[in-house]
Amino acid sequence: MKEYILGIDLGGTNIEGGLVDRKGNVRFKTTKPTDSRKRAKTVLNNILSVAKTVIEKAKANKCKVLAIGMGTPGAVDHATGTIVSGAENIMGWKGVPIVPVLRREFGLPSFVSNDVTLYALGEAMFGAGKGAKEIICLTVGTGIGGGIITGGKIYRGAKDGAGEIGHTTVKLDGKKCKCGSFGCLERYASATAIANMGKQSCKKNGKGLILKLAGGSKDKITAKTVFDAAKKGDLAAKDIVEKTGRYLGAGIANFINLLNPEMVIIGGGVAEAGNILLRVISKSVKTYGLRISTKDVRIVLGRLKTNAGVIGAAALAWQEIKR
Repeated sequence: MKEYILGIDLGGTNIEGGLVDRKGNVRFKTTKPTDSRKRAKTVLNNILSVAKTVIEKAKANKCKVLAIGMGTPGAVDHATGTIVSGAENIMGWKGVPIVPVLRREFGLPSFVSNDVTLYALGEAMFGAGKGAKEIICLTVGTGIGGGIITGGKIYRGAKDGAGEIGHTTVKLDGKKCKCGSFGCLERYASATAIANMGKQSCKKNGKGLILKLAGGSKDKITAKTVFDAAKKGDLAAKDIVEKTGRYLGAGIANFINLLNPEMVIIGGGVAEAGNILLRVISKSVKTYGLRISTKDVRIVLGRLKTNAGVIGAAALAWQEIKR
């Protein structure tokens, strides 16, 4: 009987679950809306529903589920398996004892950690970072998250708050961030920031390619719109890519100077821009980073794509049950 881990990825919009084997291959993936605006109990029931669906499929196909791994927004108290902070996009999620609930419902060893941290672990074990031991990962989407792998293991910090690269300061006295600080990388280089720069550009130049690719509506401008325009040679869009890459490179350089990793892996929606952004980031890292640390570091795009959340969650459980 083939052995699997049930990996669950809790997002603000959807919950995904799937079986993941020892090589990181995904089977029986299923999805259910999170209902994040409803009570935490509703979200919890949706998680249990996803888990039950996958476990039933596993039994029907004679697959053995060894454990459950789950990625969640926010920080987790690993002594109690409870969500302790940073999950504002899911109402009432703080304080939910997710690990005890999973263990009680399914009778399986269960492990939960921050979703971006698990993205890093998944890429380290099964993706772009396979074979490397010292890795920094960041996901660039609506916000910017980060994860640190050292010695092949997750580095969580004292309160499960390590790796918050999106909330490092890249501009003193800069724009206020939703975290309460000012000048955070997230405010200048996330998909939201890129889209806002695209909209501002259209106010100055209403006939540019960015607006044209958005169908003439500023409200439809996204980070992808900006990158598509840049790839077609639009000067305003290329300027936005340049600014974004400089900020991301400066933020990454700070982490490289601090942690001296072998590799930096970039994922999330903005990473889909590919080399047009990666080139600027790499150049910026060389500008702001110490040569001893940046000379040999590899900066690459993540490989796990749409399965990253489920694979990362399963990677946690695979690692834990081997101890």
